[in-house]
Amino acid sequence: MLEYSNQLLALEEEARTSIVGEFEIEDVIRLGAPESMMCYRLPPILRQFKEFAPKTKLFYQPMVDVEIYRQLMSGKLDFALSQSVQCWTQRFDG
Repeated sequence: MLEYSNQLLALEEEARTSIVGEFEIEDVIRLGAPESMMCYRLPPILRQFKEFAPKTKLFYQPMVDVEIYRQLMSGKLDFALSQSVQCWTQRFDG
């Protein structure tokens, strides 16, 4: 049973490696988020992402929600995280 378990674990690792190899991302991602997220919530997520896509360059900058919104809408950011709904809903609702 132990030998079978080790074989399954080896196959799982091989599958992960082959999938990551097929879908390597070689790009730049620009991320904006509030400083509190950058400091406390994002580091473990970004570490996992870098393991998945090591050739991807991540540029991230802490900023306030209104600036995040402006940068995202102008195309200067690819991805944004915000703690405020107000600045986003005002733009889309009215």
